[in-house]
Amino acid sequence: MKEASRVLREAAFDAALLDIDVLDGKTFAVAHLLAERGTPFAFVSGARPDEVPPPLRQVPFLPKPYDPQDIERTFLARLAHQG
Repeated sequence: MKEASRVLREAAFDAALLDIDVLDGKTFAVAHLLAERGTPFAFVSGARPDEVPPPLRQVPFLPKPYDPQDIERTFLARLAHQG
């Protein structure tokens, strides 16, 4: 998580997919940084949607296993809302 947060502060991203549970914790801090930057992102996770903190519950959530077409549809919808 520390590495992801550092990279996020140093680079710009067009979009991101976040698994909630990673080796060194949860990705919610990274999700908050992405939200503050206005970077479109979605959670792709085997976790339960109710584990997402309330301020992040409007973020798209794709449960594993997911269909790659679901990811495409999610990002096209997110990008259209920002356009």
